[in-house]
Parts: sequence; C-alpha cells; structure tokens
Amino acid sequence: MKKVLRCIVADVSPLSRKIVRAALEMLDAVEVVGTACDGISALQRCQQLEPDLLTLDVELPGMSGIEAVQRMQDQNPNCRVIMISSLTSSGAAVTNAGLEAGAFDFIVKPIAASLPKSVQRLGSILAPCLDAVRATLVAEDPSAKSGRITTRAVSGTPRAVCIGVSTGGPLALSRLLPQLPSLFPVPIFVVQHMPPFITRSLAQHLSQSCELRVVEASDGMKGEAGTVYVAPGGRQMGINATENRMAIVLDDAPPECNARPSVDYLFRSLASSVGGRLLAVVMTGMGEDGVEGCRSVRNAGGYVLTQDAVSCVVYGMPKRVVEAGMSDYVGNIESIASQMTRAVGMGGFQCI
Repeated sequence: MKKVLRCIVADVSPLSRKIVRAALEMLDAVEVVGTACDGISALQRCQQLEPDLLTLDVELPGMSGIEAVQRMQDQNPNCRVIMISSLTSSGAAVTNAGLEAGAFDFIVKPIAASLPKSVQRLGSILAPCLDAVRATLVAEDPSAKSGRITTRAVSGTPRAVCIGVSTGGPLALSRLLPQLPSLFPVPIFVVQHMPPFITRSLAQHLSQSCELRVVEASDGMKGEAGTVYVAPGGRQMGINATENRMAIVLDDAPPECNARPSVDYLFRSLASSVGGRLLAVVMTGMGEDGVEGCRSVRNAGGYVLTQDAVSCVVYGMPKRVVEAGMSDYVGNIESIASQMTRAVGMGGFQCI
C-alpha cells in the first residue's frame, strides 16, 4: 500500500495552483493539505502543516526559489521540494541553483491547449517524481556496503570517465566535480536526465563551482582532458574514438529507459570506442538506466563505481547496478572522487 503524501502547492498564479492541485489529486495516495501564493507563506504553511512534499514555483514573489529551498532544509528537512520551472534562461538558472541548494527534483511547466489536458499532462509528469519521493521516505537496507566489491584485474589507465545521474544529480555533481583537480588528465562525459535548455544552464552553473571546464556537449566537439561534457537534453550522446582522438556524436535515437539522453546509450558507446580503458560512475537517481551500460563497460574490461545508499538522494540507479552484479566499488561522493583521481593518475585501476 502506497504511503499517502501530504502536499502543499506554492505558486503565484491562481490558475497554476489550481492545475498543480488537480494534477496531484488525480494521483493515488496524495492529499493536498494547503496552498500558498508566495515564498514566505509557503514556509509558514510548511511549518504549520509539516507536509511530505512542497511543489514550488521557482519565480515566487517575496523570496527567491533558492532562498526558499535553503530555508526549507533548515526548517523542514524531511519535506521534499519539487521545483516547477518554465523554459526560460532565468527559470533554468534558478532551477539549477535550487537543485544544488537541496531541492529534490524539478519539472517543467507543461503547455497544453486546455485545462483538462494541462492537468493530465502534469499528473503524468508528477507521478514518477512522487514515487521517487516515497522511495526516500521508506528506510531500506543498502544493497552493498561501501568499499570494494570485486578484485578484478583491469589493466590500463582510463582514456575517459563517464558519469550517469538523475534525481539529485545536480547536487551530487556540484559536490563531486570540485574535488577533482583542474589538470584531470582525461575527458569526463556526463548524462544527467534533464530536458533541453536546463542542461545548458547546469553546465554553466557547474563550471562556476569547480576548477574543471564544464560545457554542454555539441555534435563533433572534441573530447579534451580536464573538460566535463554534459549531454544536452533531448539528444543521445555517443563517442567516436580513434587511438588519438575522441569526438562527440549527438543524434535523435529513441529514448532508452524512457530517457534521452540515456546513461546506457553513452556507456555502451564509450565501451565500444575505448574498450577496457574506461571508468564508469553511476550516481543518485530513480530507475534502472545505466545497468546495461555498465554491463557493456565491464564486458569490455572497464571499471564501475556506484554511489552508496546513504549519500544518494534516491538510491535507485546505483542500486540496480549493484543488484545486477555490475559494480566494482560502492562509496560516497568523496570516496568516488578519490577513486577517480587515483585511477587516472596512478597507472590504472589496479591502484584503486
């Protein structure tokens, strides 16, 4: 039986509040206990009603979305915040900053021809988000303790690192990348499940928080050491590698695991291109995208790191990799950063 989620809807627009409320109420095991029209009243309602979930318009008056998220972390740490954003440059920037500040997830406001269609479309978007929220509210034993799982002999210094991440990813990346040296000797390719436009803002935001160069990938772009390439929303990212060169290939291949960009797609492409000289990392996120990609990496002779349950916002994607027997090492963000640095700087995976 599903846990009933008690929700508060915060949006400046009465129509938007009506749509969000109706979308939530059409879902199973959801109770909307209150609404708010600005950030201050949203915090007050949350303090009074102690909800499980707050949906937050990123452009509320009276208090920025970022400040509201930060204050929620102190005031109601057990309440998950889902930010609702428009596809604008300002909305994208606030969304990424809010995710880094601790928001659970975000959704983009759907555009539909009628009110019923808007409600239905928003409900279909919110449903998996609420399942992810429930997953964090139910205690479960981690699938594996932190530390080395396998002792496979994997030779060769990696030519590339690939990272797959979803819910909680912006926060995880903002903690991982600053721990890597600016002279990181190989390119890093990232798939973060996000729609178009938001990934560009994410790359810009991450670039300001670490010493590495972080860019949104474009077709034909050369993979260079010390650079992080974020797959653009709505495109699949593959890598075409020769002995001395890597080039990014973007295309409109179908979604995999309901995702485009897909972790499986990137990992499989890199495993085919560089073989065993590959380090794959799967971090926080809902679902199973990455399992088959990690299988390809391991079959090619590469090495797989997964984030542990304690440090994940949602222990879904890495858990599935561990359960499939495809993880070589489980650890928190700090230990993953250390393993990455050692692998590329000390002669290969044997040193991990």
